[in-house]
Amino acid sequence: MSSYTSGAEIKDMAKCNLERKYGVSILVLLTVAILENSATLFLSQIIPAGTFAQFIIYSLCSFLLSAFLGIFKLGTCLFFLNMACGQPYKLDQLFYGFQYNASAAFTVSFAQGLLSLISTLPFRILLRLYVENRNIDYLCFSLIAFAVGFVIQYPISLALSQSFYLLLDFPEYTGKQALAASCKIMKKHMWRLFCLQLSFLPLMFICILTFSIGFLWLVPYMNMTYTLFFLDIMKSPAN
Repeated sequence: MSSYTSGAEIKDMAKCNLERKYGVSILVLLTVAILENSATLFLSQIIPAGTFAQFIIYSLCSFLLSAFLGIFKLGTCLFFLNMACGQPYKLDQLFYGFQYNASAAFTVSFAQGLLSLISTLPFRILLRLYVENRNIDYLCFSLIAFAVGFVIQYPISLALSQSFYLLLDFPEYTGKQALAASCKIMKKHMWRLFCLQLSFLPLMFICILTFSIGFLWLVPYMNMTYTLFFLDIMKSPAN
């Protein structure tokens, strides 16, 4: 019999943890979104993607920017981890990753971003070629590249998903150690996390019907759920 909590129970616990806390949770996530979108908009202004060469340069610069901004993820994890554990949680915890263990946080963010870049860049290049040339072959190959990239990226992203939480649980870890530990821990839990993520699809669809306004509530709910998932898989010495 499994000693781990079911996905449905974890989601119920997440709802309870977020009672009367949605306001500050939304504020935290909106702050991150505004900072990230503002930085991305600024990058698009200084590096136009008019030509194919500019598109490649923009993609690489966007990747580096995303890796840097990904450090906010450590602060976001800290915020929800503190909330889940009954510890003080506040907005300025978002900047935790820039103040403590920044190099490790950047390493994790860089690795996750590089995975995304490698898996999506062929699709984006082929789609760009289709837009410029209107050659249906480029469109077909872009769809194939997207499918192949997704099949490669998604399992690896599941394996690396606990890296930021592990940096908080084990501050002495380097980024490489956190990535390796996440892969080791997730060997037995990738299917559980996949099912947990899949369970949010109906709610995502409903949020789209609300002109995406519903995501203001759904995203904090998902963050808290994934935080409780981490705590659940770490409660067993054998993981």
